[in-house]
Amino acid sequence: MRSIRRSLVSVIIATMTLVSFYAALQGYRSSMKQVNQLFDAELQTYAASLKMAANQRGVLPMPDNTTVAFQVFKDNTLVFRSNNAPDQQITAFNQGFSDKNFARSRWRTFTQFHQPLGIWVVVAQRWDKRFELAEGITLASVYPTVLSLPLMAILIWLIVTQGLHSLKSIAKQLQHKKADDLEPVTINRIPLELKQIIETTNALFHRLDEAFSREKRFASDAAHELKTPLSVLKINAYNLSKAQTTHEDIALFDAGVERMSHVIDQILALYKTSPEQFDASLEPTDLYALCQNSIAQLYPQIDAKDQHIELHGQRSIINAQPFSIATLLQNLVSNASKYTPDQGEIHLTVEQNGEVVVLTVEDSGPGIPEQQHQRVLERFYRVGGDRHNSGIQGCGLGLSIVNQITRLHHGTLALSHSKFASGLKVTLTLPAPESHHA
Repeated sequence: MRSIRRSLVSVIIATMTLVSFYAALQGYRSSMKQVNQLFDAELQTYAASLKMAANQRGVLPMPDNTTVAFQVFKDNTLVFRSNNAPDQQITAFNQGFSDKNFARSRWRTFTQFHQPLGIWVVVAQRWDKRFELAEGITLASVYPTVLSLPLMAILIWLIVTQGLHSLKSIAKQLQHKKADDLEPVTINRIPLELKQIIETTNALFHRLDEAFSREKRFASDAAHELKTPLSVLKINAYNLSKAQTTHEDIALFDAGVERMSHVIDQILALYKTSPEQFDASLEPTDLYALCQNSIAQLYPQIDAKDQHIELHGQRSIINAQPFSIATLLQNLVSNASKYTPDQGEIHLTVEQNGEVVVLTVEDSGPGIPEQQHQRVLERFYRVGGDRHNSGIQGCGLGLSIVNQITRLHHGTLALSHSKFASGLKVTLTLPAPESHHA
């Protein structure tokens, strides 16, 4: 398994080593250039001083460690030289610097003509001595860097280890978390590079915690809501088995089955429209057409109560998941029909209003007191209790499902008094695709 710390330390040390040797190479080149300039100036000075020996003749002994040789010519005749210089002319009589080979070495030469004395002076210096001096200067500067590399490696290892302490702390916390521990990860002084990772991890824990809570609530709510109709069914089944049934028992039995079926359908609808199950891939959907379909599906229920239903508006496109919006409309229209008395009124309106589409559903039923408009959006809450003032059975999930679907579609839901003498008005606002803005 690859170690981040080992990789970082290796890359940093390798980079520093390369940079150090590159700097040493550049230093060597710079030192060589400066040494050459220095020795060239020295040769010029040496040549100038030899004019004082214009009257000298013969061979001048030089120390064994000398690096300089010279020749003095007068009338093109060698009259004076050092003992390490050859008898032959080292270089042509051209004033200036040049490079020549003699005495099995490479030499840097400088030739100068002293006009008043009529003499040519040739001064030479060995190249290898120059290289030795330049290398000595370079190595003197490189050695401390090379010798300090092990110490630098240790320091870098400690610094990187300290820098990765926060990451190690996060890993340790995650390693010791239990299956039901969804508390956020916390560390002191969060580094900027780890901030997003910690925030994303904590957001994931938060979503998981909410999902598990919803699952527990779902199981608890389902058990609670199914308990009553199951008890009724058991009693009526017992009566049927004893042949003690009456028409009222059969009616209660049918009502219990109907209520259980309704509760199961609503709980499943609530589960399918939860954030975890919701398909976020929205598509352009005609809200007016969905309203027509919902009315057509529920028309037998509406017609049985001789209710009058109207749909106003025109084709209006929203960003939606068709199944979820169909479920929302099914609940709104069904509730309006259930709580509206016989021969009552139900009006639906679909309007395009700039960047949003507004749906209103109004009925002439008993309505909901304003102080309870927020409460009825809660799960399993019913005005007046389980049986409701109207005597109509329900489970209190309809408006909760509508509110959940609305929020998943980034819309808003508002309850108010309808335009009739009594009744409820539900206003739903949903975003429209940009290409369909008015």
